[in-house]
Amino acid sequence: MVRLAHDENLAHQAEVNTEQQFAESPTLPKAFMEAVVGVRDETPQLVDDIFSDTSLYAMLSKALPVMLYEHLRGSSTSGAA
Repeated sequence: MVRLAHDENLAHQAEVNTEQQFAESPTLPKAFMEAVVGVRDETPQLVDDIFSDTSLYAMLSKALPVMLYEHLRGSSTSGAA
């Protein structure tokens, strides 16, 4: 999910929104889907598991926004210092 951590649009969203607003952003699911599909060739089993296991997808969908928000906010504040 390194692609998400380097997504400038998501970084901007994390910078200007609350955690809840960030998690509810329509940009996040699209970026997540693009990131997963983008690594399909390198990790086909993982990608297949994510899309075929609804409970795994639900867990990732719930945990990822929080972790990503914290990471992006931490990156923006440490970069500004």
